[in-house]
Amino acid sequence: MIIDALDESGKREDDGPREKLLSLLFDRLHELPQCFHVFITSRPESDVMQYLQGQESLDTPAIQVQYMHNIKDTNGDIYKYVCYRMMKDTGSGALNEHQCKILAKRAGEFFQWADIVCTFVRGDGKGGISVPARFELFMGLNESSANKPPALDKVYEIILDDAFSVKDEYAMTGYRSIMSQVLAAFEPLSRATLQRLQTGHDKNTIIHK
Repeated sequence: MIIDALDESGKREDDGPREKLLSLLFDRLHELPQCFHVFITSRPESDVMQYLQGQESLDTPAIQVQYMHNIKDTNGDIYKYVCYRMMKDTGSGALNEHQCKILAKRAGEFFQWADIVCTFVRGDGKGGISVPARFELFMGLNESSANKPPALDKVYEIILDDAFSVKDEYAMTGYRSIMSQVLAAFEPLSRATLQRLQTGHDKNTIIHK
C-alpha cells in the first residue's frame, strides 16, 4: 500500500479526517498481517511529526522513518541526474561537467529544485538562446544566493518571468484564466481537462508543454 503526500489528506483539526487517518496509520498499523507493507511520503508538518516521533520512541517501532534530507549519497544522485539531463546536446547545446556540478551543489538535497531548474535551463525547445547561455542567465539571476538554492517559489517566479511578461495583458488574461481553474478545482486537472474548460479561448495558445 502506497500513500503519497499524507500531509495533503485534509486540514489539521482535532478529530478531523486527517487526524483520524494519522491515528489509524500510526496507532493500529501493527494490527495488519506481516505480509502487508505500507509506504508513506509526507512533508514534515507538526501533526505528522508528532506521530512519527511517538513511533521512534518505541523500543520496537512498527514504522521505519527515513528523512529525505539525511539520505546517504543524495547529493551524488542529484549530480548524476543533472549530468543525465544536461550533458546531452539536443540541438541547443549542453552543459559541461563543471557546470553540472554547480547546479547539483546549488540544489543541495532537493531533487525537485534540480528537476525544475534543469527543465528551465534546457529551454524546452525554445529558440534564440543556447543551453549554456540559459545556464549563465539563471546563475546571474541568483548571484545573491550562491551558497544555497533559491526557494522554489523564487525559481517558479524566474521561470514564469521567462515564459511571458506580466505587462503582456493578453498573456496575463490567459494565465489568470488557467490558474483560477487550477486553484478552484477540488482535484488536480489534466491538461486535456483544462483545454476542454477553456472552450471559447485560444486553448492552443494558453496551454502548451
